Amino acid sequence: MNWIYKNHELKSSGCYNMNFLFNDDKFYIMDNHLAAAWCWLQKIDTNQRYGLFHIDRHYDLINNLTDDFIAENRNGLINNDFSFYLSLKDNQNNQAIKYDNYIDMFNRLYPSLLLQIYYATHKDGTDQKGTSLEHINTYEPNLWELGTNINYWLTKCHKDIDRWIVNIDLDFFFTGEDGECFQFITRKYIKNICKEIKNSLSQIDVVTIAISPEFCNGWGNAFNVLRVINYELGIYMPYKYKRYKKHSFLF
Repeated sequence: MNWIYKNHELKSSGCYNMNFLFNDDKFYIMDNHLAAAWCWLQKIDTNQRYGLFHIDRHYDLINNLTDDFIAENRNGLINNDFSFYLSLKDNQNNQAIKYDNYIDMFNRLYPSLLLQIYYATHKDGTDQKGTSLEHINTYEPNLWELGTNINYWLTKCHKDIDRWIVNIDLDFFFTGEDGECFQFITRKYIKNICKEIKNSLSQIDVVTIAISPEFCNGWGNAFNVLRVINYELGIYMPYKYKRYKKHSFLF
């Protein structure tokens, strides 16, 4: 287990900013979902066929990176240099990889790798129509299906898929707008999802977990849910979250 990236003072994550990235075996935990594709590339076998199980308030399917950008940066994107991944700029000199375009970028790097995607979302944002993923088989499970069916979907339902990527954003468990988000999904429900994932780990190569504090009404709420998930999945992430006046810290 190791910290790949860490700021002691936790600042805004937003679209582009990373505060931390932690790895424990096949589990990666981050504040900003933009790092997910880099994590997948550390664990997958690109010669195999994969399914993606995406649990997130948003689809994360913006396709604003050009084919020229992907071609020019392909070698750098598929290596293990996280600083290079974060340093890439788009045509407007903004950080190229954001919290909502990493899935399309990943699929364009390996366009034949993903065969099936499950989108467990709030149907928030742009779906895969018009993206590089448009041709991929999809299923959008309802909220009440997740707690009892994930293991079946990942282990028994798809004979043509070798392995799975599981991608979770904690904002799935929250709702609300304009900084007034609140958790509307119970701890028991979260534990049931974790149990389903844990029972499927033999088929999963990598699990990425983003805590997205701005969509969880702050760092404290996000870390409260993360503690439940870490315990249920057996992830050991050595940290202490502290808040002093208006500042949050990760020790």
